[in-house]
Parts: sequence; structure tokens; C-alpha cells
Amino acid sequence: MDERLTVTKRALEEAKSDMEYLDVIIDKYQDIWATEPPNPMEYFTEDQVTLYFYGVLYNQVQNGGFLQLIFNRYAQLIFSEPMINGLKAWGATATAKLLISMASASLKVDKELDKTSLESLSRSYSQYPKFAEYDLAFDKDDGTKEVKAYVSSHLADFITVE
Repeated sequence: MDERLTVTKRALEEAKSDMEYLDVIIDKYQDIWATEPPNPMEYFTEDQVTLYFYGVLYNQVQNGGFLQLIFNRYAQLIFSEPMINGLKAWGATATAKLLISMASASLKVDKELDKTSLESLSRSYSQYPKFAEYDLAFDKDDGTKEVKAYVSSHLADFITVE
């Protein structure tokens, strides 16, 4: 495993929530992602990529909803078969089912959405009111508990702990 993918046991133990625990790991992935263009995915396993994009999913939806996620050009990655299958395998079945149920609409909106300005993003919330329901469904069961349980029980597949 890449030597940059190392965290301290203490950092994981000090996490106050399931998502903070995951973010300790995801932050290490982000450091590599930001410094290894043009293809940072070659540095990661499929599970690590799924975890990284789970972090993207969680943060985008919590910050501005699924429409923000689409606006920021993540739809093709988040609504992909590998992502959905990974979440299912990790036990986050409600999250996987939500992504499946909204994939077609999301990929359609991805093609239609004006991604040129924050004003266009703001207008999209009234243009696509169904997405508020998707946001609420994610808030109700975001899969974080299941993702953390899987990651913590397979920790060596995701990160080195010292």
C-alpha cells in the first residue's frame, strides 16, 4: 500500500462520529487524489475508490443535495455500477437502492443541467423538486453506519494504521 496511506490509531479512535472516522481515511485519499494527476485512480483499489466516492456522495448531498453533486460533475461516478455494487456489498443497501432508484433521473438531469454558475444551480432546485425527496431519503438513511462497519472490519484493505 502507498506509504502516504497511513493514519494513526489515535486519529481513528478520536473520531466523534462514523463519518469523522471515515473522513480520517478519505482525507488521506484526497491528498493523493489532489497531487497525482492525470489518473489518480491508478493508486487505489476498487474498495478504496468506492470509499473515496462515498465521501464525495456524503459531502455533496449534505452540503447542497444531489443537485449539487450533479452540478459538480460527479453523477457518472456516483450512479455507476461499481459504486452501487460496492455499497451493496458493504451492507449499505438502502443507499444503494436509493442510487438505483434515482440513477435514470440523475443522469438525465446531468445532461440538462446548466453547470455554468451558482445561480444556475440555485434555479435548478425549483426546476427539479423531486430531488428534495431524494435528499430527504439520503438524510434518513445515508449508509454511513454500514460503510464504517465494513471499513473498520476490513481496515487493512483501506489504510495502514500505526
